[in-house]
Amino acid sequence: MTRISVIIPTNRSPETVAPCLRHIAGADLAHEVEVLLAVNGDAMDMDWGQVAAGLNLCLIRQPHAHIGAAKNRALDVATGEWVFLLNDDVFVRPDFFDKHLAAHDRLERPAMVLGASLWPDWPDATVFDELIAQTPMVFFYGHMRSGKHYDFRHAWNLNLSLQRRFLREDRFEERIGPFSYEDLELAYRLDQRYGLKVYYEAQAVAVHRHRYTWRQYIDRETRMGAAAWRLGAASPACFAALYGTSREDLLAYARAYVGIDGRFEGERSDRFEVIVRQAAGVIHDYPPEWLRLLYDAHIPLKRLAFRRGYCAAAGAEVTGAGSAVVTSLGR
Repeated sequence: MTRISVIIPTNRSPETVAPCLRHIAGADLAHEVEVLLAVNGDAMDMDWGQVAAGLNLCLIRQPHAHIGAAKNRALDVATGEWVFLLNDDVFVRPDFFDKHLAAHDRLERPAMVLGASLWPDWPDATVFDELIAQTPMVFFYGHMRSGKHYDFRHAWNLNLSLQRRFLREDRFEERIGPFSYEDLELAYRLDQRYGLKVYYEAQAVAVHRHRYTWRQYIDRETRMGAAAWRLGAASPACFAALYGTSREDLLAYARAYVGIDGRFEGERSDRFEVIVRQAAGVIHDYPPEWLRLLYDAHIPLKRLAFRRGYCAAAGAEVTGAGSAVVTSLGR
């Protein structure tokens, strides 16, 4: 039996995913690894024959661009004792698998092990890159300590490992898709059923080569809001654990919030983007307080984007003095 099953969902081209696979092939213990590449969406019909060098690679074609369904199809054929859940844009270090397994060996009881996913040092780094890397805009590694346990909110699937035996009865919830929250919702159920927590191992490093622009970041927040509405339908208990309220109560709050604060959203978003762009030329000269100020300034816009997406997925129109009408993103 293969010791390690690495599951990577992707809807991107072979050329884009190839660096991720090369780093796995060059890692220690690579000979004990099977890579289950769950290809979905437009990538299904591409030629993947050139990316398997040095790997025990299984290509799984999933017709719909849905990350939870893709990972479930990969779990159907996984044979490893250990399952590693990775993104297609992370580059593992040579000792990556060793560090994960060593962390599991140290544990007194089973857990999900979360490794550190570092942002790259971009040669042309912008202030927005620094914001992403040094503040909790996307992940909040800065608030975590290696060797400590955390709850299901930290079970990010770009760098996570656990024993496959815990995934025989519980799978990813496919009603949440196409992306976001499927990892946290599964982790919530694993905690409820088995008491599995998230154990953070900072030495299990993978570099996360994903770069955001301001507009891409805001679009991500909108889509996460839409996914949150679907999460509430699929798993009310997990939703309540995440947000401390019901799906309907959050909808009422979100509609009121967007109706009041959304009046100047476009203007404020444009202004924030201009400030970040103008600051790019002094990236090495700004005081550290700048990043904190920019982070604080972006929070209202982040919340608006999330709540707009949430309302849209619910099919709830939101109008206010000068605010845009939120149209449906589907349920």
